[in-house]
Amino acid sequence: MKLVRKAKNISNAPAWRAGLEEDVASFGMPSPRFDLRVAFARTYDLLFELSDERLLREEQLLSNAISDGRVLLAGRGGGGKTIFLRRCALRCFELGYVPIFISLKFFTQQKASVWLDLGSRLAKIDFLLRSLSFSRLGIAQLDSLTPSVQRVLLVDGLNEVEAKVAQELIFCLDEYAATAISTSVIVTDRLVRREFISPNRWSLYAIQPLSLSEVRGQVKSAQNAITNEQQTLLSSPYFLDLYLANGSHGSSSAAEMQAWFLEHALCADELPAAAEAAYQVYSHKSRSFPIREFQAVAGESTTQKLLISGALTLNGENALFDHHLKHDFLASHYLAVHRELWRKDALDRVTFSGSSFDAIMMCLEQVAESEADPFIRSVYDWNLYGVGYALS
Repeated sequence: MKLVRKAKNISNAPAWRAGLEEDVASFGMPSPRFDLRVAFARTYDLLFELSDERLLREEQLLSNAISDGRVLLAGRGGGGKTIFLRRCALRCFELGYVPIFISLKFFTQQKASVWLDLGSRLAKIDFLLRSLSFSRLGIAQLDSLTPSVQRVLLVDGLNEVEAKVAQELIFCLDEYAATAISTSVIVTDRLVRREFISPNRWSLYAIQPLSLSEVRGQVKSAQNAITNEQQTLLSSPYFLDLYLANGSHGSSSAAEMQAWFLEHALCADELPAAAEAAYQVYSHKSRSFPIREFQAVAGESTTQKLLISGALTLNGENALFDHHLKHDFLASHYLAVHRELWRKDALDRVTFSGSSFDAIMMCLEQVAESEADPFIRSVYDWNLYGVGYALS
């Protein structure tokens, strides 16, 4: 009720704003609540260092975004970027702003083809808003607001689309923020390097791993003991949440993912077919893919088990995994045992041409020790940042 009362105080609020508020209020927020914080980086190089200097929470980052205009928030897979952005959306309503939340995991190859063919960057932003925002609002609706009302575009997951599309998205958002009245942009991304029209117009932030005290406090509340290696893994909000729900089965991302699938969804002999299917459907260059194509490789029984477990979710005739790390693990599981795929086209496939390196990291965790050096050399020949992400 607090959010509703504050929202009604905005003068000339259009009728669609109530529906927008309901959409944002319906966000599923995990419990318990973790203490997510971000650090400011003056340059891209400092962004990769993940320094814990000048830690900020969502209300502070949002305030900076309003003053700076454009913010890129980077972090590792499972680092809490989506949850942080959803908290920013909820905070916007408390402040009387209008948040427009856009999830790029639904940016299918078909949508990308239409989007790339549009003539102007303004038309591309309008298409993005109408097809992917939770509210399905276009530029005309946002322009109808009084100039005193702050608009905030919250774009989640540049890493969810191919590198070429992600780069053009940055240019479009940059231009829109420069021309739209009272509009700021916050974009989340992996720890990859992007180009900007004018780098000085963007403020860079990195979401930090959970603090040692946060991890210990949450684990203590679960009355479990963990090893030092597990403690490092649990600094990831995704894996800490997984641990609190299911306990821990290993000290690496790949080991945790495999244990989850074998405990909650699949038998060991079903994993290879699911892994091959996950790899094959990444040919669509999107987190979403036709469910029939996946089932043709994985088999009907395996696909149904993944749907029943919640690992796979349906969106019409398309499907996507409930978290990209599950899809990346399966694809990496297939890649790890097929050395003939350690080449550019396959590495581009599982990373969206270098937009997301989690599959590379988990593949390294699964290859035999004797194969680690050849794999790293293959990745190095393909993309230096992929090597750095995997080894770190």
